[in-house]
Amino acid sequence: MNAVPAQEAVAAYVAAETDTRRAVGDAALAAVIGFSANAYGADPAATWQVNRDAFQAANDAAVAAGGGRVTARRGEYLAKGIVQDSNVEFFLPGVTIKSPDGLPPNVLSSRQVDVTGSVATGGTAVTVASTAGIAEGARVAVQGAGGILDTQFTRLSADITSSQTSGIQLVSVTGLNTAGVLQVGTELISFTGRSGAMLSGVTRGAFGSTAVAHTTAENIGVARRFYATVTAIAGTTLTIDRPAVLGVTDAQVSVGAVNVKITGGKIDGNAEPTGAAASTYAIYWPLTRLSEIVGTRVENGDQGGIILTRGAADNLIRGVTLHNCGIPAVSKGSAFWLYQGCVRNNVMGLSVTGRAWVAVYLDDRTTTAEDWDAPNIANVFTNTTVDVVGSGTAVLNIVGSSHNRFLGGSIKSPNVGINMSQNSQGVTADGSKPPTFGNDVGGFYLDVLQGWTLFAPGNNLHDTTVAATASALGTNTGENMVYATSVAVGGAPATRSAAPVSGAGTAGYAFQGDPNTGVYSDGADQLGLAVGGAGVLRLFPTEARLADGVNLTAGGAAGTKIGANAGQKLGFFGATPVTQPAAPPANASDLASTITLVNDLRTKLRTLGLLA
Repeated sequence: MNAVPAQEAVAAYVAAETDTRRAVGDAALAAVIGFSANAYGADPAATWQVNRDAFQAANDAAVAAGGGRVTARRGEYLAKGIVQDSNVEFFLPGVTIKSPDGLPPNVLSSRQVDVTGSVATGGTAVTVASTAGIAEGARVAVQGAGGILDTQFTRLSADITSSQTSGIQLVSVTGLNTAGVLQVGTELISFTGRSGAMLSGVTRGAFGSTAVAHTTAENIGVARRFYATVTAIAGTTLTIDRPAVLGVTDAQVSVGAVNVKITGGKIDGNAEPTGAAASTYAIYWPLTRLSEIVGTRVENGDQGGIILTRGAADNLIRGVTLHNCGIPAVSKGSAFWLYQGCVRNNVMGLSVTGRAWVAVYLDDRTTTAEDWDAPNIANVFTNTTVDVVGSGTAVLNIVGSSHNRFLGGSIKSPNVGINMSQNSQGVTADGSKPPTFGNDVGGFYLDVLQGWTLFAPGNNLHDTTVAATASALGTNTGENMVYATSVAVGGAPATRSAAPVSGAGTAGYAFQGDPNTGVYSDGADQLGLAVGGAGVLRLFPTEARLADGVNLTAGGAAGTKIGANAGQKLGFFGATPVTQPAAPPANASDLASTITLVNDLRTKLRTLGLLA
């Protein structure tokens, strides 16, 4: 944040003798104690417009100083539409910033700079009209340079010529917007409207691409944004960390903020429980990178409390509480969103309480495709705690996102705890869906209606306990690895090292969807096998005990051996086990030898315990 140590700041202030030098001292001191919004007119009694302008002025002053901290006196301030820039911290202990009405704009957003620019196919140099407000390390998105959106493509219904702008019709437009930019081959085609599947307002060879003829065999779909990171700035050229998929000229280049921070305080979206007329967020971070939200409470978000979106990357969210965010009454919103291409974000100690439709949502897209759409990848959540009412769907929802990890926590909800599924929105020519794979969820205690619904293949769910009050552990129809899951008794979670003590009626470790069949223990140093709620076998340190009425049934083909060789010892009815008895004497030939043979046989049967 370019903060100056307090001692140096005070020394600089005291040493300043001229107006110019005193101004330098003021700036140094402000870097430590912050740029107070109150100094620019913010007041708990002021209108929301006055407070918005005051917080914005404090932010702008910090930007002019090369970065710094925005502060305010304790109290509740009505405001919305505040935009936070790179290298600025909002330090808000004791401060509440509250929307006056729950309507747009969002309460607090990070800056997104939009300029015109160009990049070559395979190039890493983006030339822009201006670099004002752009910092090294920021995330960038270049319009049309990312290739065809793999979750939204179809085919032409008929071949088109290189100059044709009318009569262009698609095979399917499910999920397609009414205006946008399409890619077919290496050509970009923009359109401003459509009637059914027929495009209108068509421009061929958009953004410097070359218009050529196309056939019905080619895929045509939404031209996606190209996400990258700015590694250097020289003049009006941004160097990015990876090559563009497709070259464009005079396209929109969007760049997010970097090194933004919100510390403490409360951000209140002031949403109505039934939902506002338009969707708003308490905190909205597009394309934000290397930024933090620490110890902040967020309340009453309409569409959500916090959303990281449009490729936001490498951010830290720590010790944040979200309360009453989302509107389950109208199936709307999530308390916490990772939406459209967020990568490598770290969320620690997130707490979600109160009203929520979804508590945590990782989603690549919405019903209508946008060029911003992309999977969320390699994000990590640790120690996530959820206790919500009125949840309308799964509390933790992973859709169209891959290789994310949720490690440890608890979920309490009247609905499903965890869902992993492919996104069914949109259409592709090959019938495929956005992938959801490689996600790893473990170490949770679920006090929910149903533990999980796993519809997408290739994910892991493990070391998770479901409360005994749940109607079912969960469903797994997607070829996922589900292991070390169990049903708890009396609401006590199992741990990885010890199964919960239970009776045969509720197996400590049960099969999915069959909680009364599995392994249980009803005491120390003993283990039981339950089938259909009845204990059939119990194991002790020196004994294996079949339940009364349970029979051993041998096979009728190869048969069954008891004792595989003569050296193994057996004993019946409490007799001391012995090895196989020696061969009997020679066959009897008279009365005396017959008596000897019978006595030998009786002795051996008694030794085995087969005779009393």
